[in-house]
Amino acid sequence: MKTFLMISCKKATELTEKKLLGSISAMESLQLFMHRALCKACRRYGVQSREIDAFLKDHYNNFNPDEQADEADNEALKQKIKERIKNL
Repeated sequence: MKTFLMISCKKATELTEKKLLGSISAMESLQLFMHRALCKACRRYGVQSREIDAFLKDHYNNFNPDEQADEADNEALKQKIKERIKNL
């Protein structure tokens, strides 16, 4: 029997992203908490998602819109993000 507190990993991912973008309801917060208590993969996803979000916010706060980003800049950004996640 499934209870209203048990959610899938897909739903936990959606709630993680929704929480980063704004806010989630008290029920959604409880559901996410319960799911993460049992799911190591979703706990890890939450940490990585927050780290990527913080990194990109920092990167784009220092972004100059007058500068053209080229393919090398994009690749360098990808590598920085990968390294930062690897070091978590």
